[in-house]
Amino acid sequence: MRIRMKILMLPQLRLLPQSMLIVSDELPEDQVYEIVKAIFDNIGAMENAHERGKDLTIDTAQEGMSIDLHPGAQRFFDEQ
Repeated sequence: MRIRMKILMLPQLRLLPQSMLIVSDELPEDQVYEIVKAIFDNIGAMENAHERGKDLTIDTAQEGMSIDLHPGAQRFFDEQ
């Protein structure tokens, strides 16, 4: 299973399996790297927050990705 995450400019951010986190290509690489890193550094919180949270893994996160990764996200996955 691949996760697609979507980010919106809302007071509250929700990440759900099979969602896509979309950011502007103008967002700095280091900032996007830290966002993706924070998600995977806190994977236990994702597992506890939603029954499908356990489906999110580094190995499956890019399955079915329909757009190119932001360079910051790509760097994070390349380092894994």
